[in-house]
Amino acid sequence: MSSLFDNLKTIAVRATRMGALVAATATLGTTSLTAQDSFVMPAAIPAGIGAGVVGTYDNVSLNVNVTDAVQCNWPNRQALDAVVAIAGEDGSYASGVVVDRNRVLTAAHALTLNHRVFVNVNEEYRPARILMVDRRDDLALLSVDTSEIAPLRVAIADPSVNQSVWAVGYPRATDKATTPGRLTRNKAGSLHASASIDLGQSGGGLLFCRDDGYYLGGMLRGYGAYERDGQFIKLRNHSVSVGATTIQRFFNSVPQGTTFSAAMVTN
Repeated sequence: MSSLFDNLKTIAVRATRMGALVAATATLGTTSLTAQDSFVMPAAIPAGIGAGVVGTYDNVSLNVNVTDAVQCNWPNRQALDAVVAIAGEDGSYASGVVVDRNRVLTAAHALTLNHRVFVNVNEEYRPARILMVDRRDDLALLSVDTSEIAPLRVAIADPSVNQSVWAVGYPRATDKATTPGRLTRNKAGSLHASASIDLGQSGGGLLFCRDDGYYLGGMLRGYGAYERDGQFIKLRNHSVSVGATTIQRFFNSVPQGTTFSAAMVTN
């Protein structure tokens, strides 16, 4: 069996291309072995070896699948599209994240009681209804028609310290901004990162990447500041977010009868 597996790995290596994830499955009788690996070195795919190709190697039935690997250098368009702009009829503005079909997560402090709130979907501000508010953890859930926007998966665990993160939101009600950084501290579910944010990005997403794609690791809550001469001075490259574990606890407190899809609760 070891030689069969070695042959399988050889085929996987030969089928490698830059930035590709190669998975190969070999079957001999009733025995099936799988080799899967990712490579960054460029290599030509030999003739006859490619995605979905079934062939033989040393009389072993072989199926090789080549798929695109997740590139964790910058959030993809689908992940970024899940972050939306929010506006209140009182002139306030904030950001939010589509976490399920017709469900948007945002910061509770961005909502004003007795004022209507709107979410920008496909360049149209649509009226939203407040479903839940947790003032302690600064979380709110809105109901609004999110059209075809794909929800951003919410992680079960918070990102790790020193992990790459991206803060995404709408600073000062302008265009969407994405700033990179690293998670510097996790203080009891309050995530501190070096990704800079500004007013209006509250409720936006702190994204991070794993092998299978991008996740919501936290909801942007504010930025660090220090006091000088009676004024608060904003710290550069310092944002604070509500961690994914706290968000999941918030989801678990959903009133009976309210249903969410698996997109909101995922590994």
